[in-house]
Amino acid sequence: MYYYPMLNYCYDPFFTPRFSTMAALGFAASICVAVAVDRLLCRRNPPANSANIGWILTRCEDLERQLSEQELRYEELKLVSAASQAKYLKLERYFLANEQQYERRCAELESDNARLRNLIRAQQNTLRLQPFVSFLDRLLLVNKLLRQRKDLVRLKEVLAEKEQDIRSKAFIAFRDRVLVANLVWKQQKQLKLLKEEAETLKRGRVRAVTRSAKQMVLDTRREGMVDELVKGLIEDIERGKRRERELKEKYEQDIEELNGEWVKEHKKLLSEIEELRLSQRAKLIEQEISNQVEDRLVANLAESRREVARLEALKG
Repeated sequence: MYYYPMLNYCYDPFFTPRFSTMAALGFAASICVAVAVDRLLCRRNPPANSANIGWILTRCEDLERQLSEQELRYEELKLVSAASQAKYLKLERYFLANEQQYERRCAELESDNARLRNLIRAQQNTLRLQPFVSFLDRLLLVNKLLRQRKDLVRLKEVLAEKEQDIRSKAFIAFRDRVLVANLVWKQQKQLKLLKEEAETLKRGRVRAVTRSAKQMVLDTRREGMVDELVKGLIEDIERGKRRERELKEKYEQDIEELNGEWVKEHKKLLSEIEELRLSQRAKLIEQEISNQVEDRLVANLAESRREVARLEALKG
């Protein structure tokens, strides 16, 4: 599944923005800097220099106004990120419902991602950052994009391998079903042959019994032999019936075993597919967390550099 770095600014219920705390700390730092500058000016000039004090107060007001502007920009970025998050969740649900539109939705997400990157770059240009800081930010973004593209290619390869494995397993299951059907057909054919053979034996025995009865009428001395022959024929018929029942029971047992194996294999395939989806989801969550940490570090680095630039400007 595609993952885009600009979506790291989306709203996360487990992530509470710290912009208000950072703003307060920045404001306190600016006041400390103003006090330090005031002391330096007091050492250099007489304490009654009202122009320097007015300049420091004006500078503090400018810093406070800049902080309020930064807060407003942060709120705008948060709204844009929330809208992007809602759109991303909607697209993800639609992708799960219909995987055939996967590529088209990914292209739309790429265009949205590019638009968000352009918006953030425009916001960064309005802040008038130093060229070296801008270069570092762009370099970090490029590295992040390269890593995500590599991860995307790797995930596509894994997905293709899993799909190939699923297709091969589906073909094996189809082959097993065909083999089971052939086995059932062969057993049915054998059962039919056994029934025909039993009918032939039965007719032959009936004819033999008829001939024996005629001979019994002609020769009463063979009555005992005829009785034994009839008993033997009856026992043979019973044995044939028992054999037929045993074959039928064995055939039903084999069919149940084959059906049970097929059901187990099908459940195993479903569990493997579910594990694949869960592993992909876990990787996406890990990537999102790492991107959030990187974004926080980049923001802290930019803030520190801006404070250093202000201090250098004040010293100059």
